[in-house]
Amino acid sequence: MFHLFCHLPGPVGTIISGGVGGLALWTAIFPADVVKSRIQVQSTVGKAAPSFLSVFLTVLKTEGVAALYKGLGPTLLRTFPSTGGLFLTVELTKKYMGLTADYFHL
Repeated sequence: MFHLFCHLPGPVGTIISGGVGGLALWTAIFPADVVKSRIQVQSTVGKAAPSFLSVFLTVLKTEGVAALYKGLGPTLLRTFPSTGGLFLTVELTKKYMGLTADYFHL
């Protein structure tokens, strides 16, 4: 994906690549994060911690697929700039340290 934005001037391509990567990551893992959060909440109420699969199936049956993505919007709004900034920081650090792709055996 990074190669799609390499032609952009300066750090813009790096920021966009990082942002798009962050969006893809959170969109893919968000349902698992929702299930994890529900397990954490249930365990604080004094109930025995249910299994990941049982919580996942209960959410699907009672609330539908949309419940697994509830709250994704704010997460994506936060993710694009933070992941873009992270990518830029890593790339600039590598540049200033003189590290190249050869160093990482890529």
